[in-house]
Amino acid sequence: MEIRKANEKDIDEIMNLSNYYIEKTVHTWQRETRTRDYYEKWITDHKEKHPIFVGYSEGGFVGYGSLSPFRGVSGYDKICENSLYLAVNMQGKGYGKVIMQKLIDEAKRLGYWAMTAWIDSENEFSIDFHKNFGFYEVGVMRKIGNKFGKRLSTYILQLDFK
Repeated sequence: MEIRKANEKDIDEIMNLSNYYIEKTVHTWQRETRTRDYYEKWITDHKEKHPIFVGYSEGGFVGYGSLSPFRGVSGYDKICENSLYLAVNMQGKGYGKVIMQKLIDEAKRLGYWAMTAWIDSENEFSIDFHKNFGFYEVGVMRKIGNKFGKRLSTYILQLDFK
């Protein structure tokens, strides 16, 4: 599998995958699909401190992972949040592990103290996946979100580097 930083050539793949998760799952609480313009800006805004990585295999686009600012407040500049989304037909093949390790290695290289993950409570696979990388639970926010007509809870996980 090839992993590299995302660029403009990846926008359609990222947009289509993200919009699938928006339309079909509670893995993201975003309810409205997003346009190509949104993803163009998103990639541009993710500078060196918050990279986006894409994965490709012989089977095509695997998925993407990103580091994002935590809460957008300068006092949290040593913390990042991760996101990782895989194409449905690429799940269960080990690609997610490779992308996650790339995110962790990059976060360490960039000098972050910790990485967080905010995961819908119904997404037990992702919670366990993160825990397998050493993330630990720091909290649960119960029934704070809503999508598809139901109230949703989120698990907050953290991985410390220093």
